[in-house]
Amino acid sequence: MDQETSRLGRLALRLAPFLAAGAAFLAFLPALRNGFVSWDDPDTILRNEHFRGLAWSNLRWMFTSTQMGNYQPLSWLTLALDYKLWGLEPFGYHLTNLLLHCG
Repeated sequence: MDQETSRLGRLALRLAPFLAAGAAFLAFLPALRNGFVSWDDPDTILRNEHFRGLAWSNLRWMFTSTQMGNYQPLSWLTLALDYKLWGLEPFGYHLTNLLLHCG
């Protein structure tokens, strides 16, 4: 293998994660136009006021809740930050989800 081929191989390995993230971003970009879904969003987001803030009572709930059978404090924290930034606008929640998955 010559030096040029080796250099191209290393470049391809460095670019691969960015290309994969870009492909995922483009593939799921249309999700930003969607609203909330009727599967678990009503119970998780729309009717649940416990995650809507970062006060001690909210944080205590996030780290002790098993709402809908799951213990997921980091998910609740991201939802709380989304609520602080976007209110109940679905676009922001979908954007956060898209960026986390591309990352």
